[in-house]
Amino acid sequence: MINLKETKRLKNALAERPQEFRSIIEDTPLAICITNEDAMFVAMNQNYLDLYGFTREQLEGNSFTLVVPEENRAALKRYHDQFFVDRYEILRKWVVQRSDGKSMEIFADAGFNDRIQGRPHKVTFVQFLRVVDSGQEAGSDTGNKMLGSK
Repeated sequence: MINLKETKRLKNALAERPQEFRSIIEDTPLAICITNEDAMFVAMNQNYLDLYGFTREQLEGNSFTLVVPEENRAALKRYHDQFFVDRYEILRKWVVQRSDGKSMEIFADAGFNDRIQGRPHKVTFVQFLRVVDSGQEAGSDTGNKMLGSK
């Protein structure tokens, strides 16, 4: 399970000092990415890059769907868009994809921040759960239901 005390600490730091977002997200053991309303990566920390196997140059300015299995991209893009309407935090398991094509299951929490670069952003906190074997369906249990509120 993701460390919710740590995500709260980071959300508060980002709200208080949004201009320092890049250094704030590096100061944590969590993997973090920040996306904008257009679903584009704005920033991510080194832990995120290490977990997914991408370089910063491969992700920044590109769609977050690069880390989503192709068959789930449309659905996760809709969830991302809805996040900006509802502005609530989500706590959920997801299946994502590394740069080498391998799938993994993660647990993610997200927060809304409208002060980073003076625009609305989604800050996603990621905890690795397990590698998903090919042919094995991950995240199909009740843990996949939305658990967050706000």
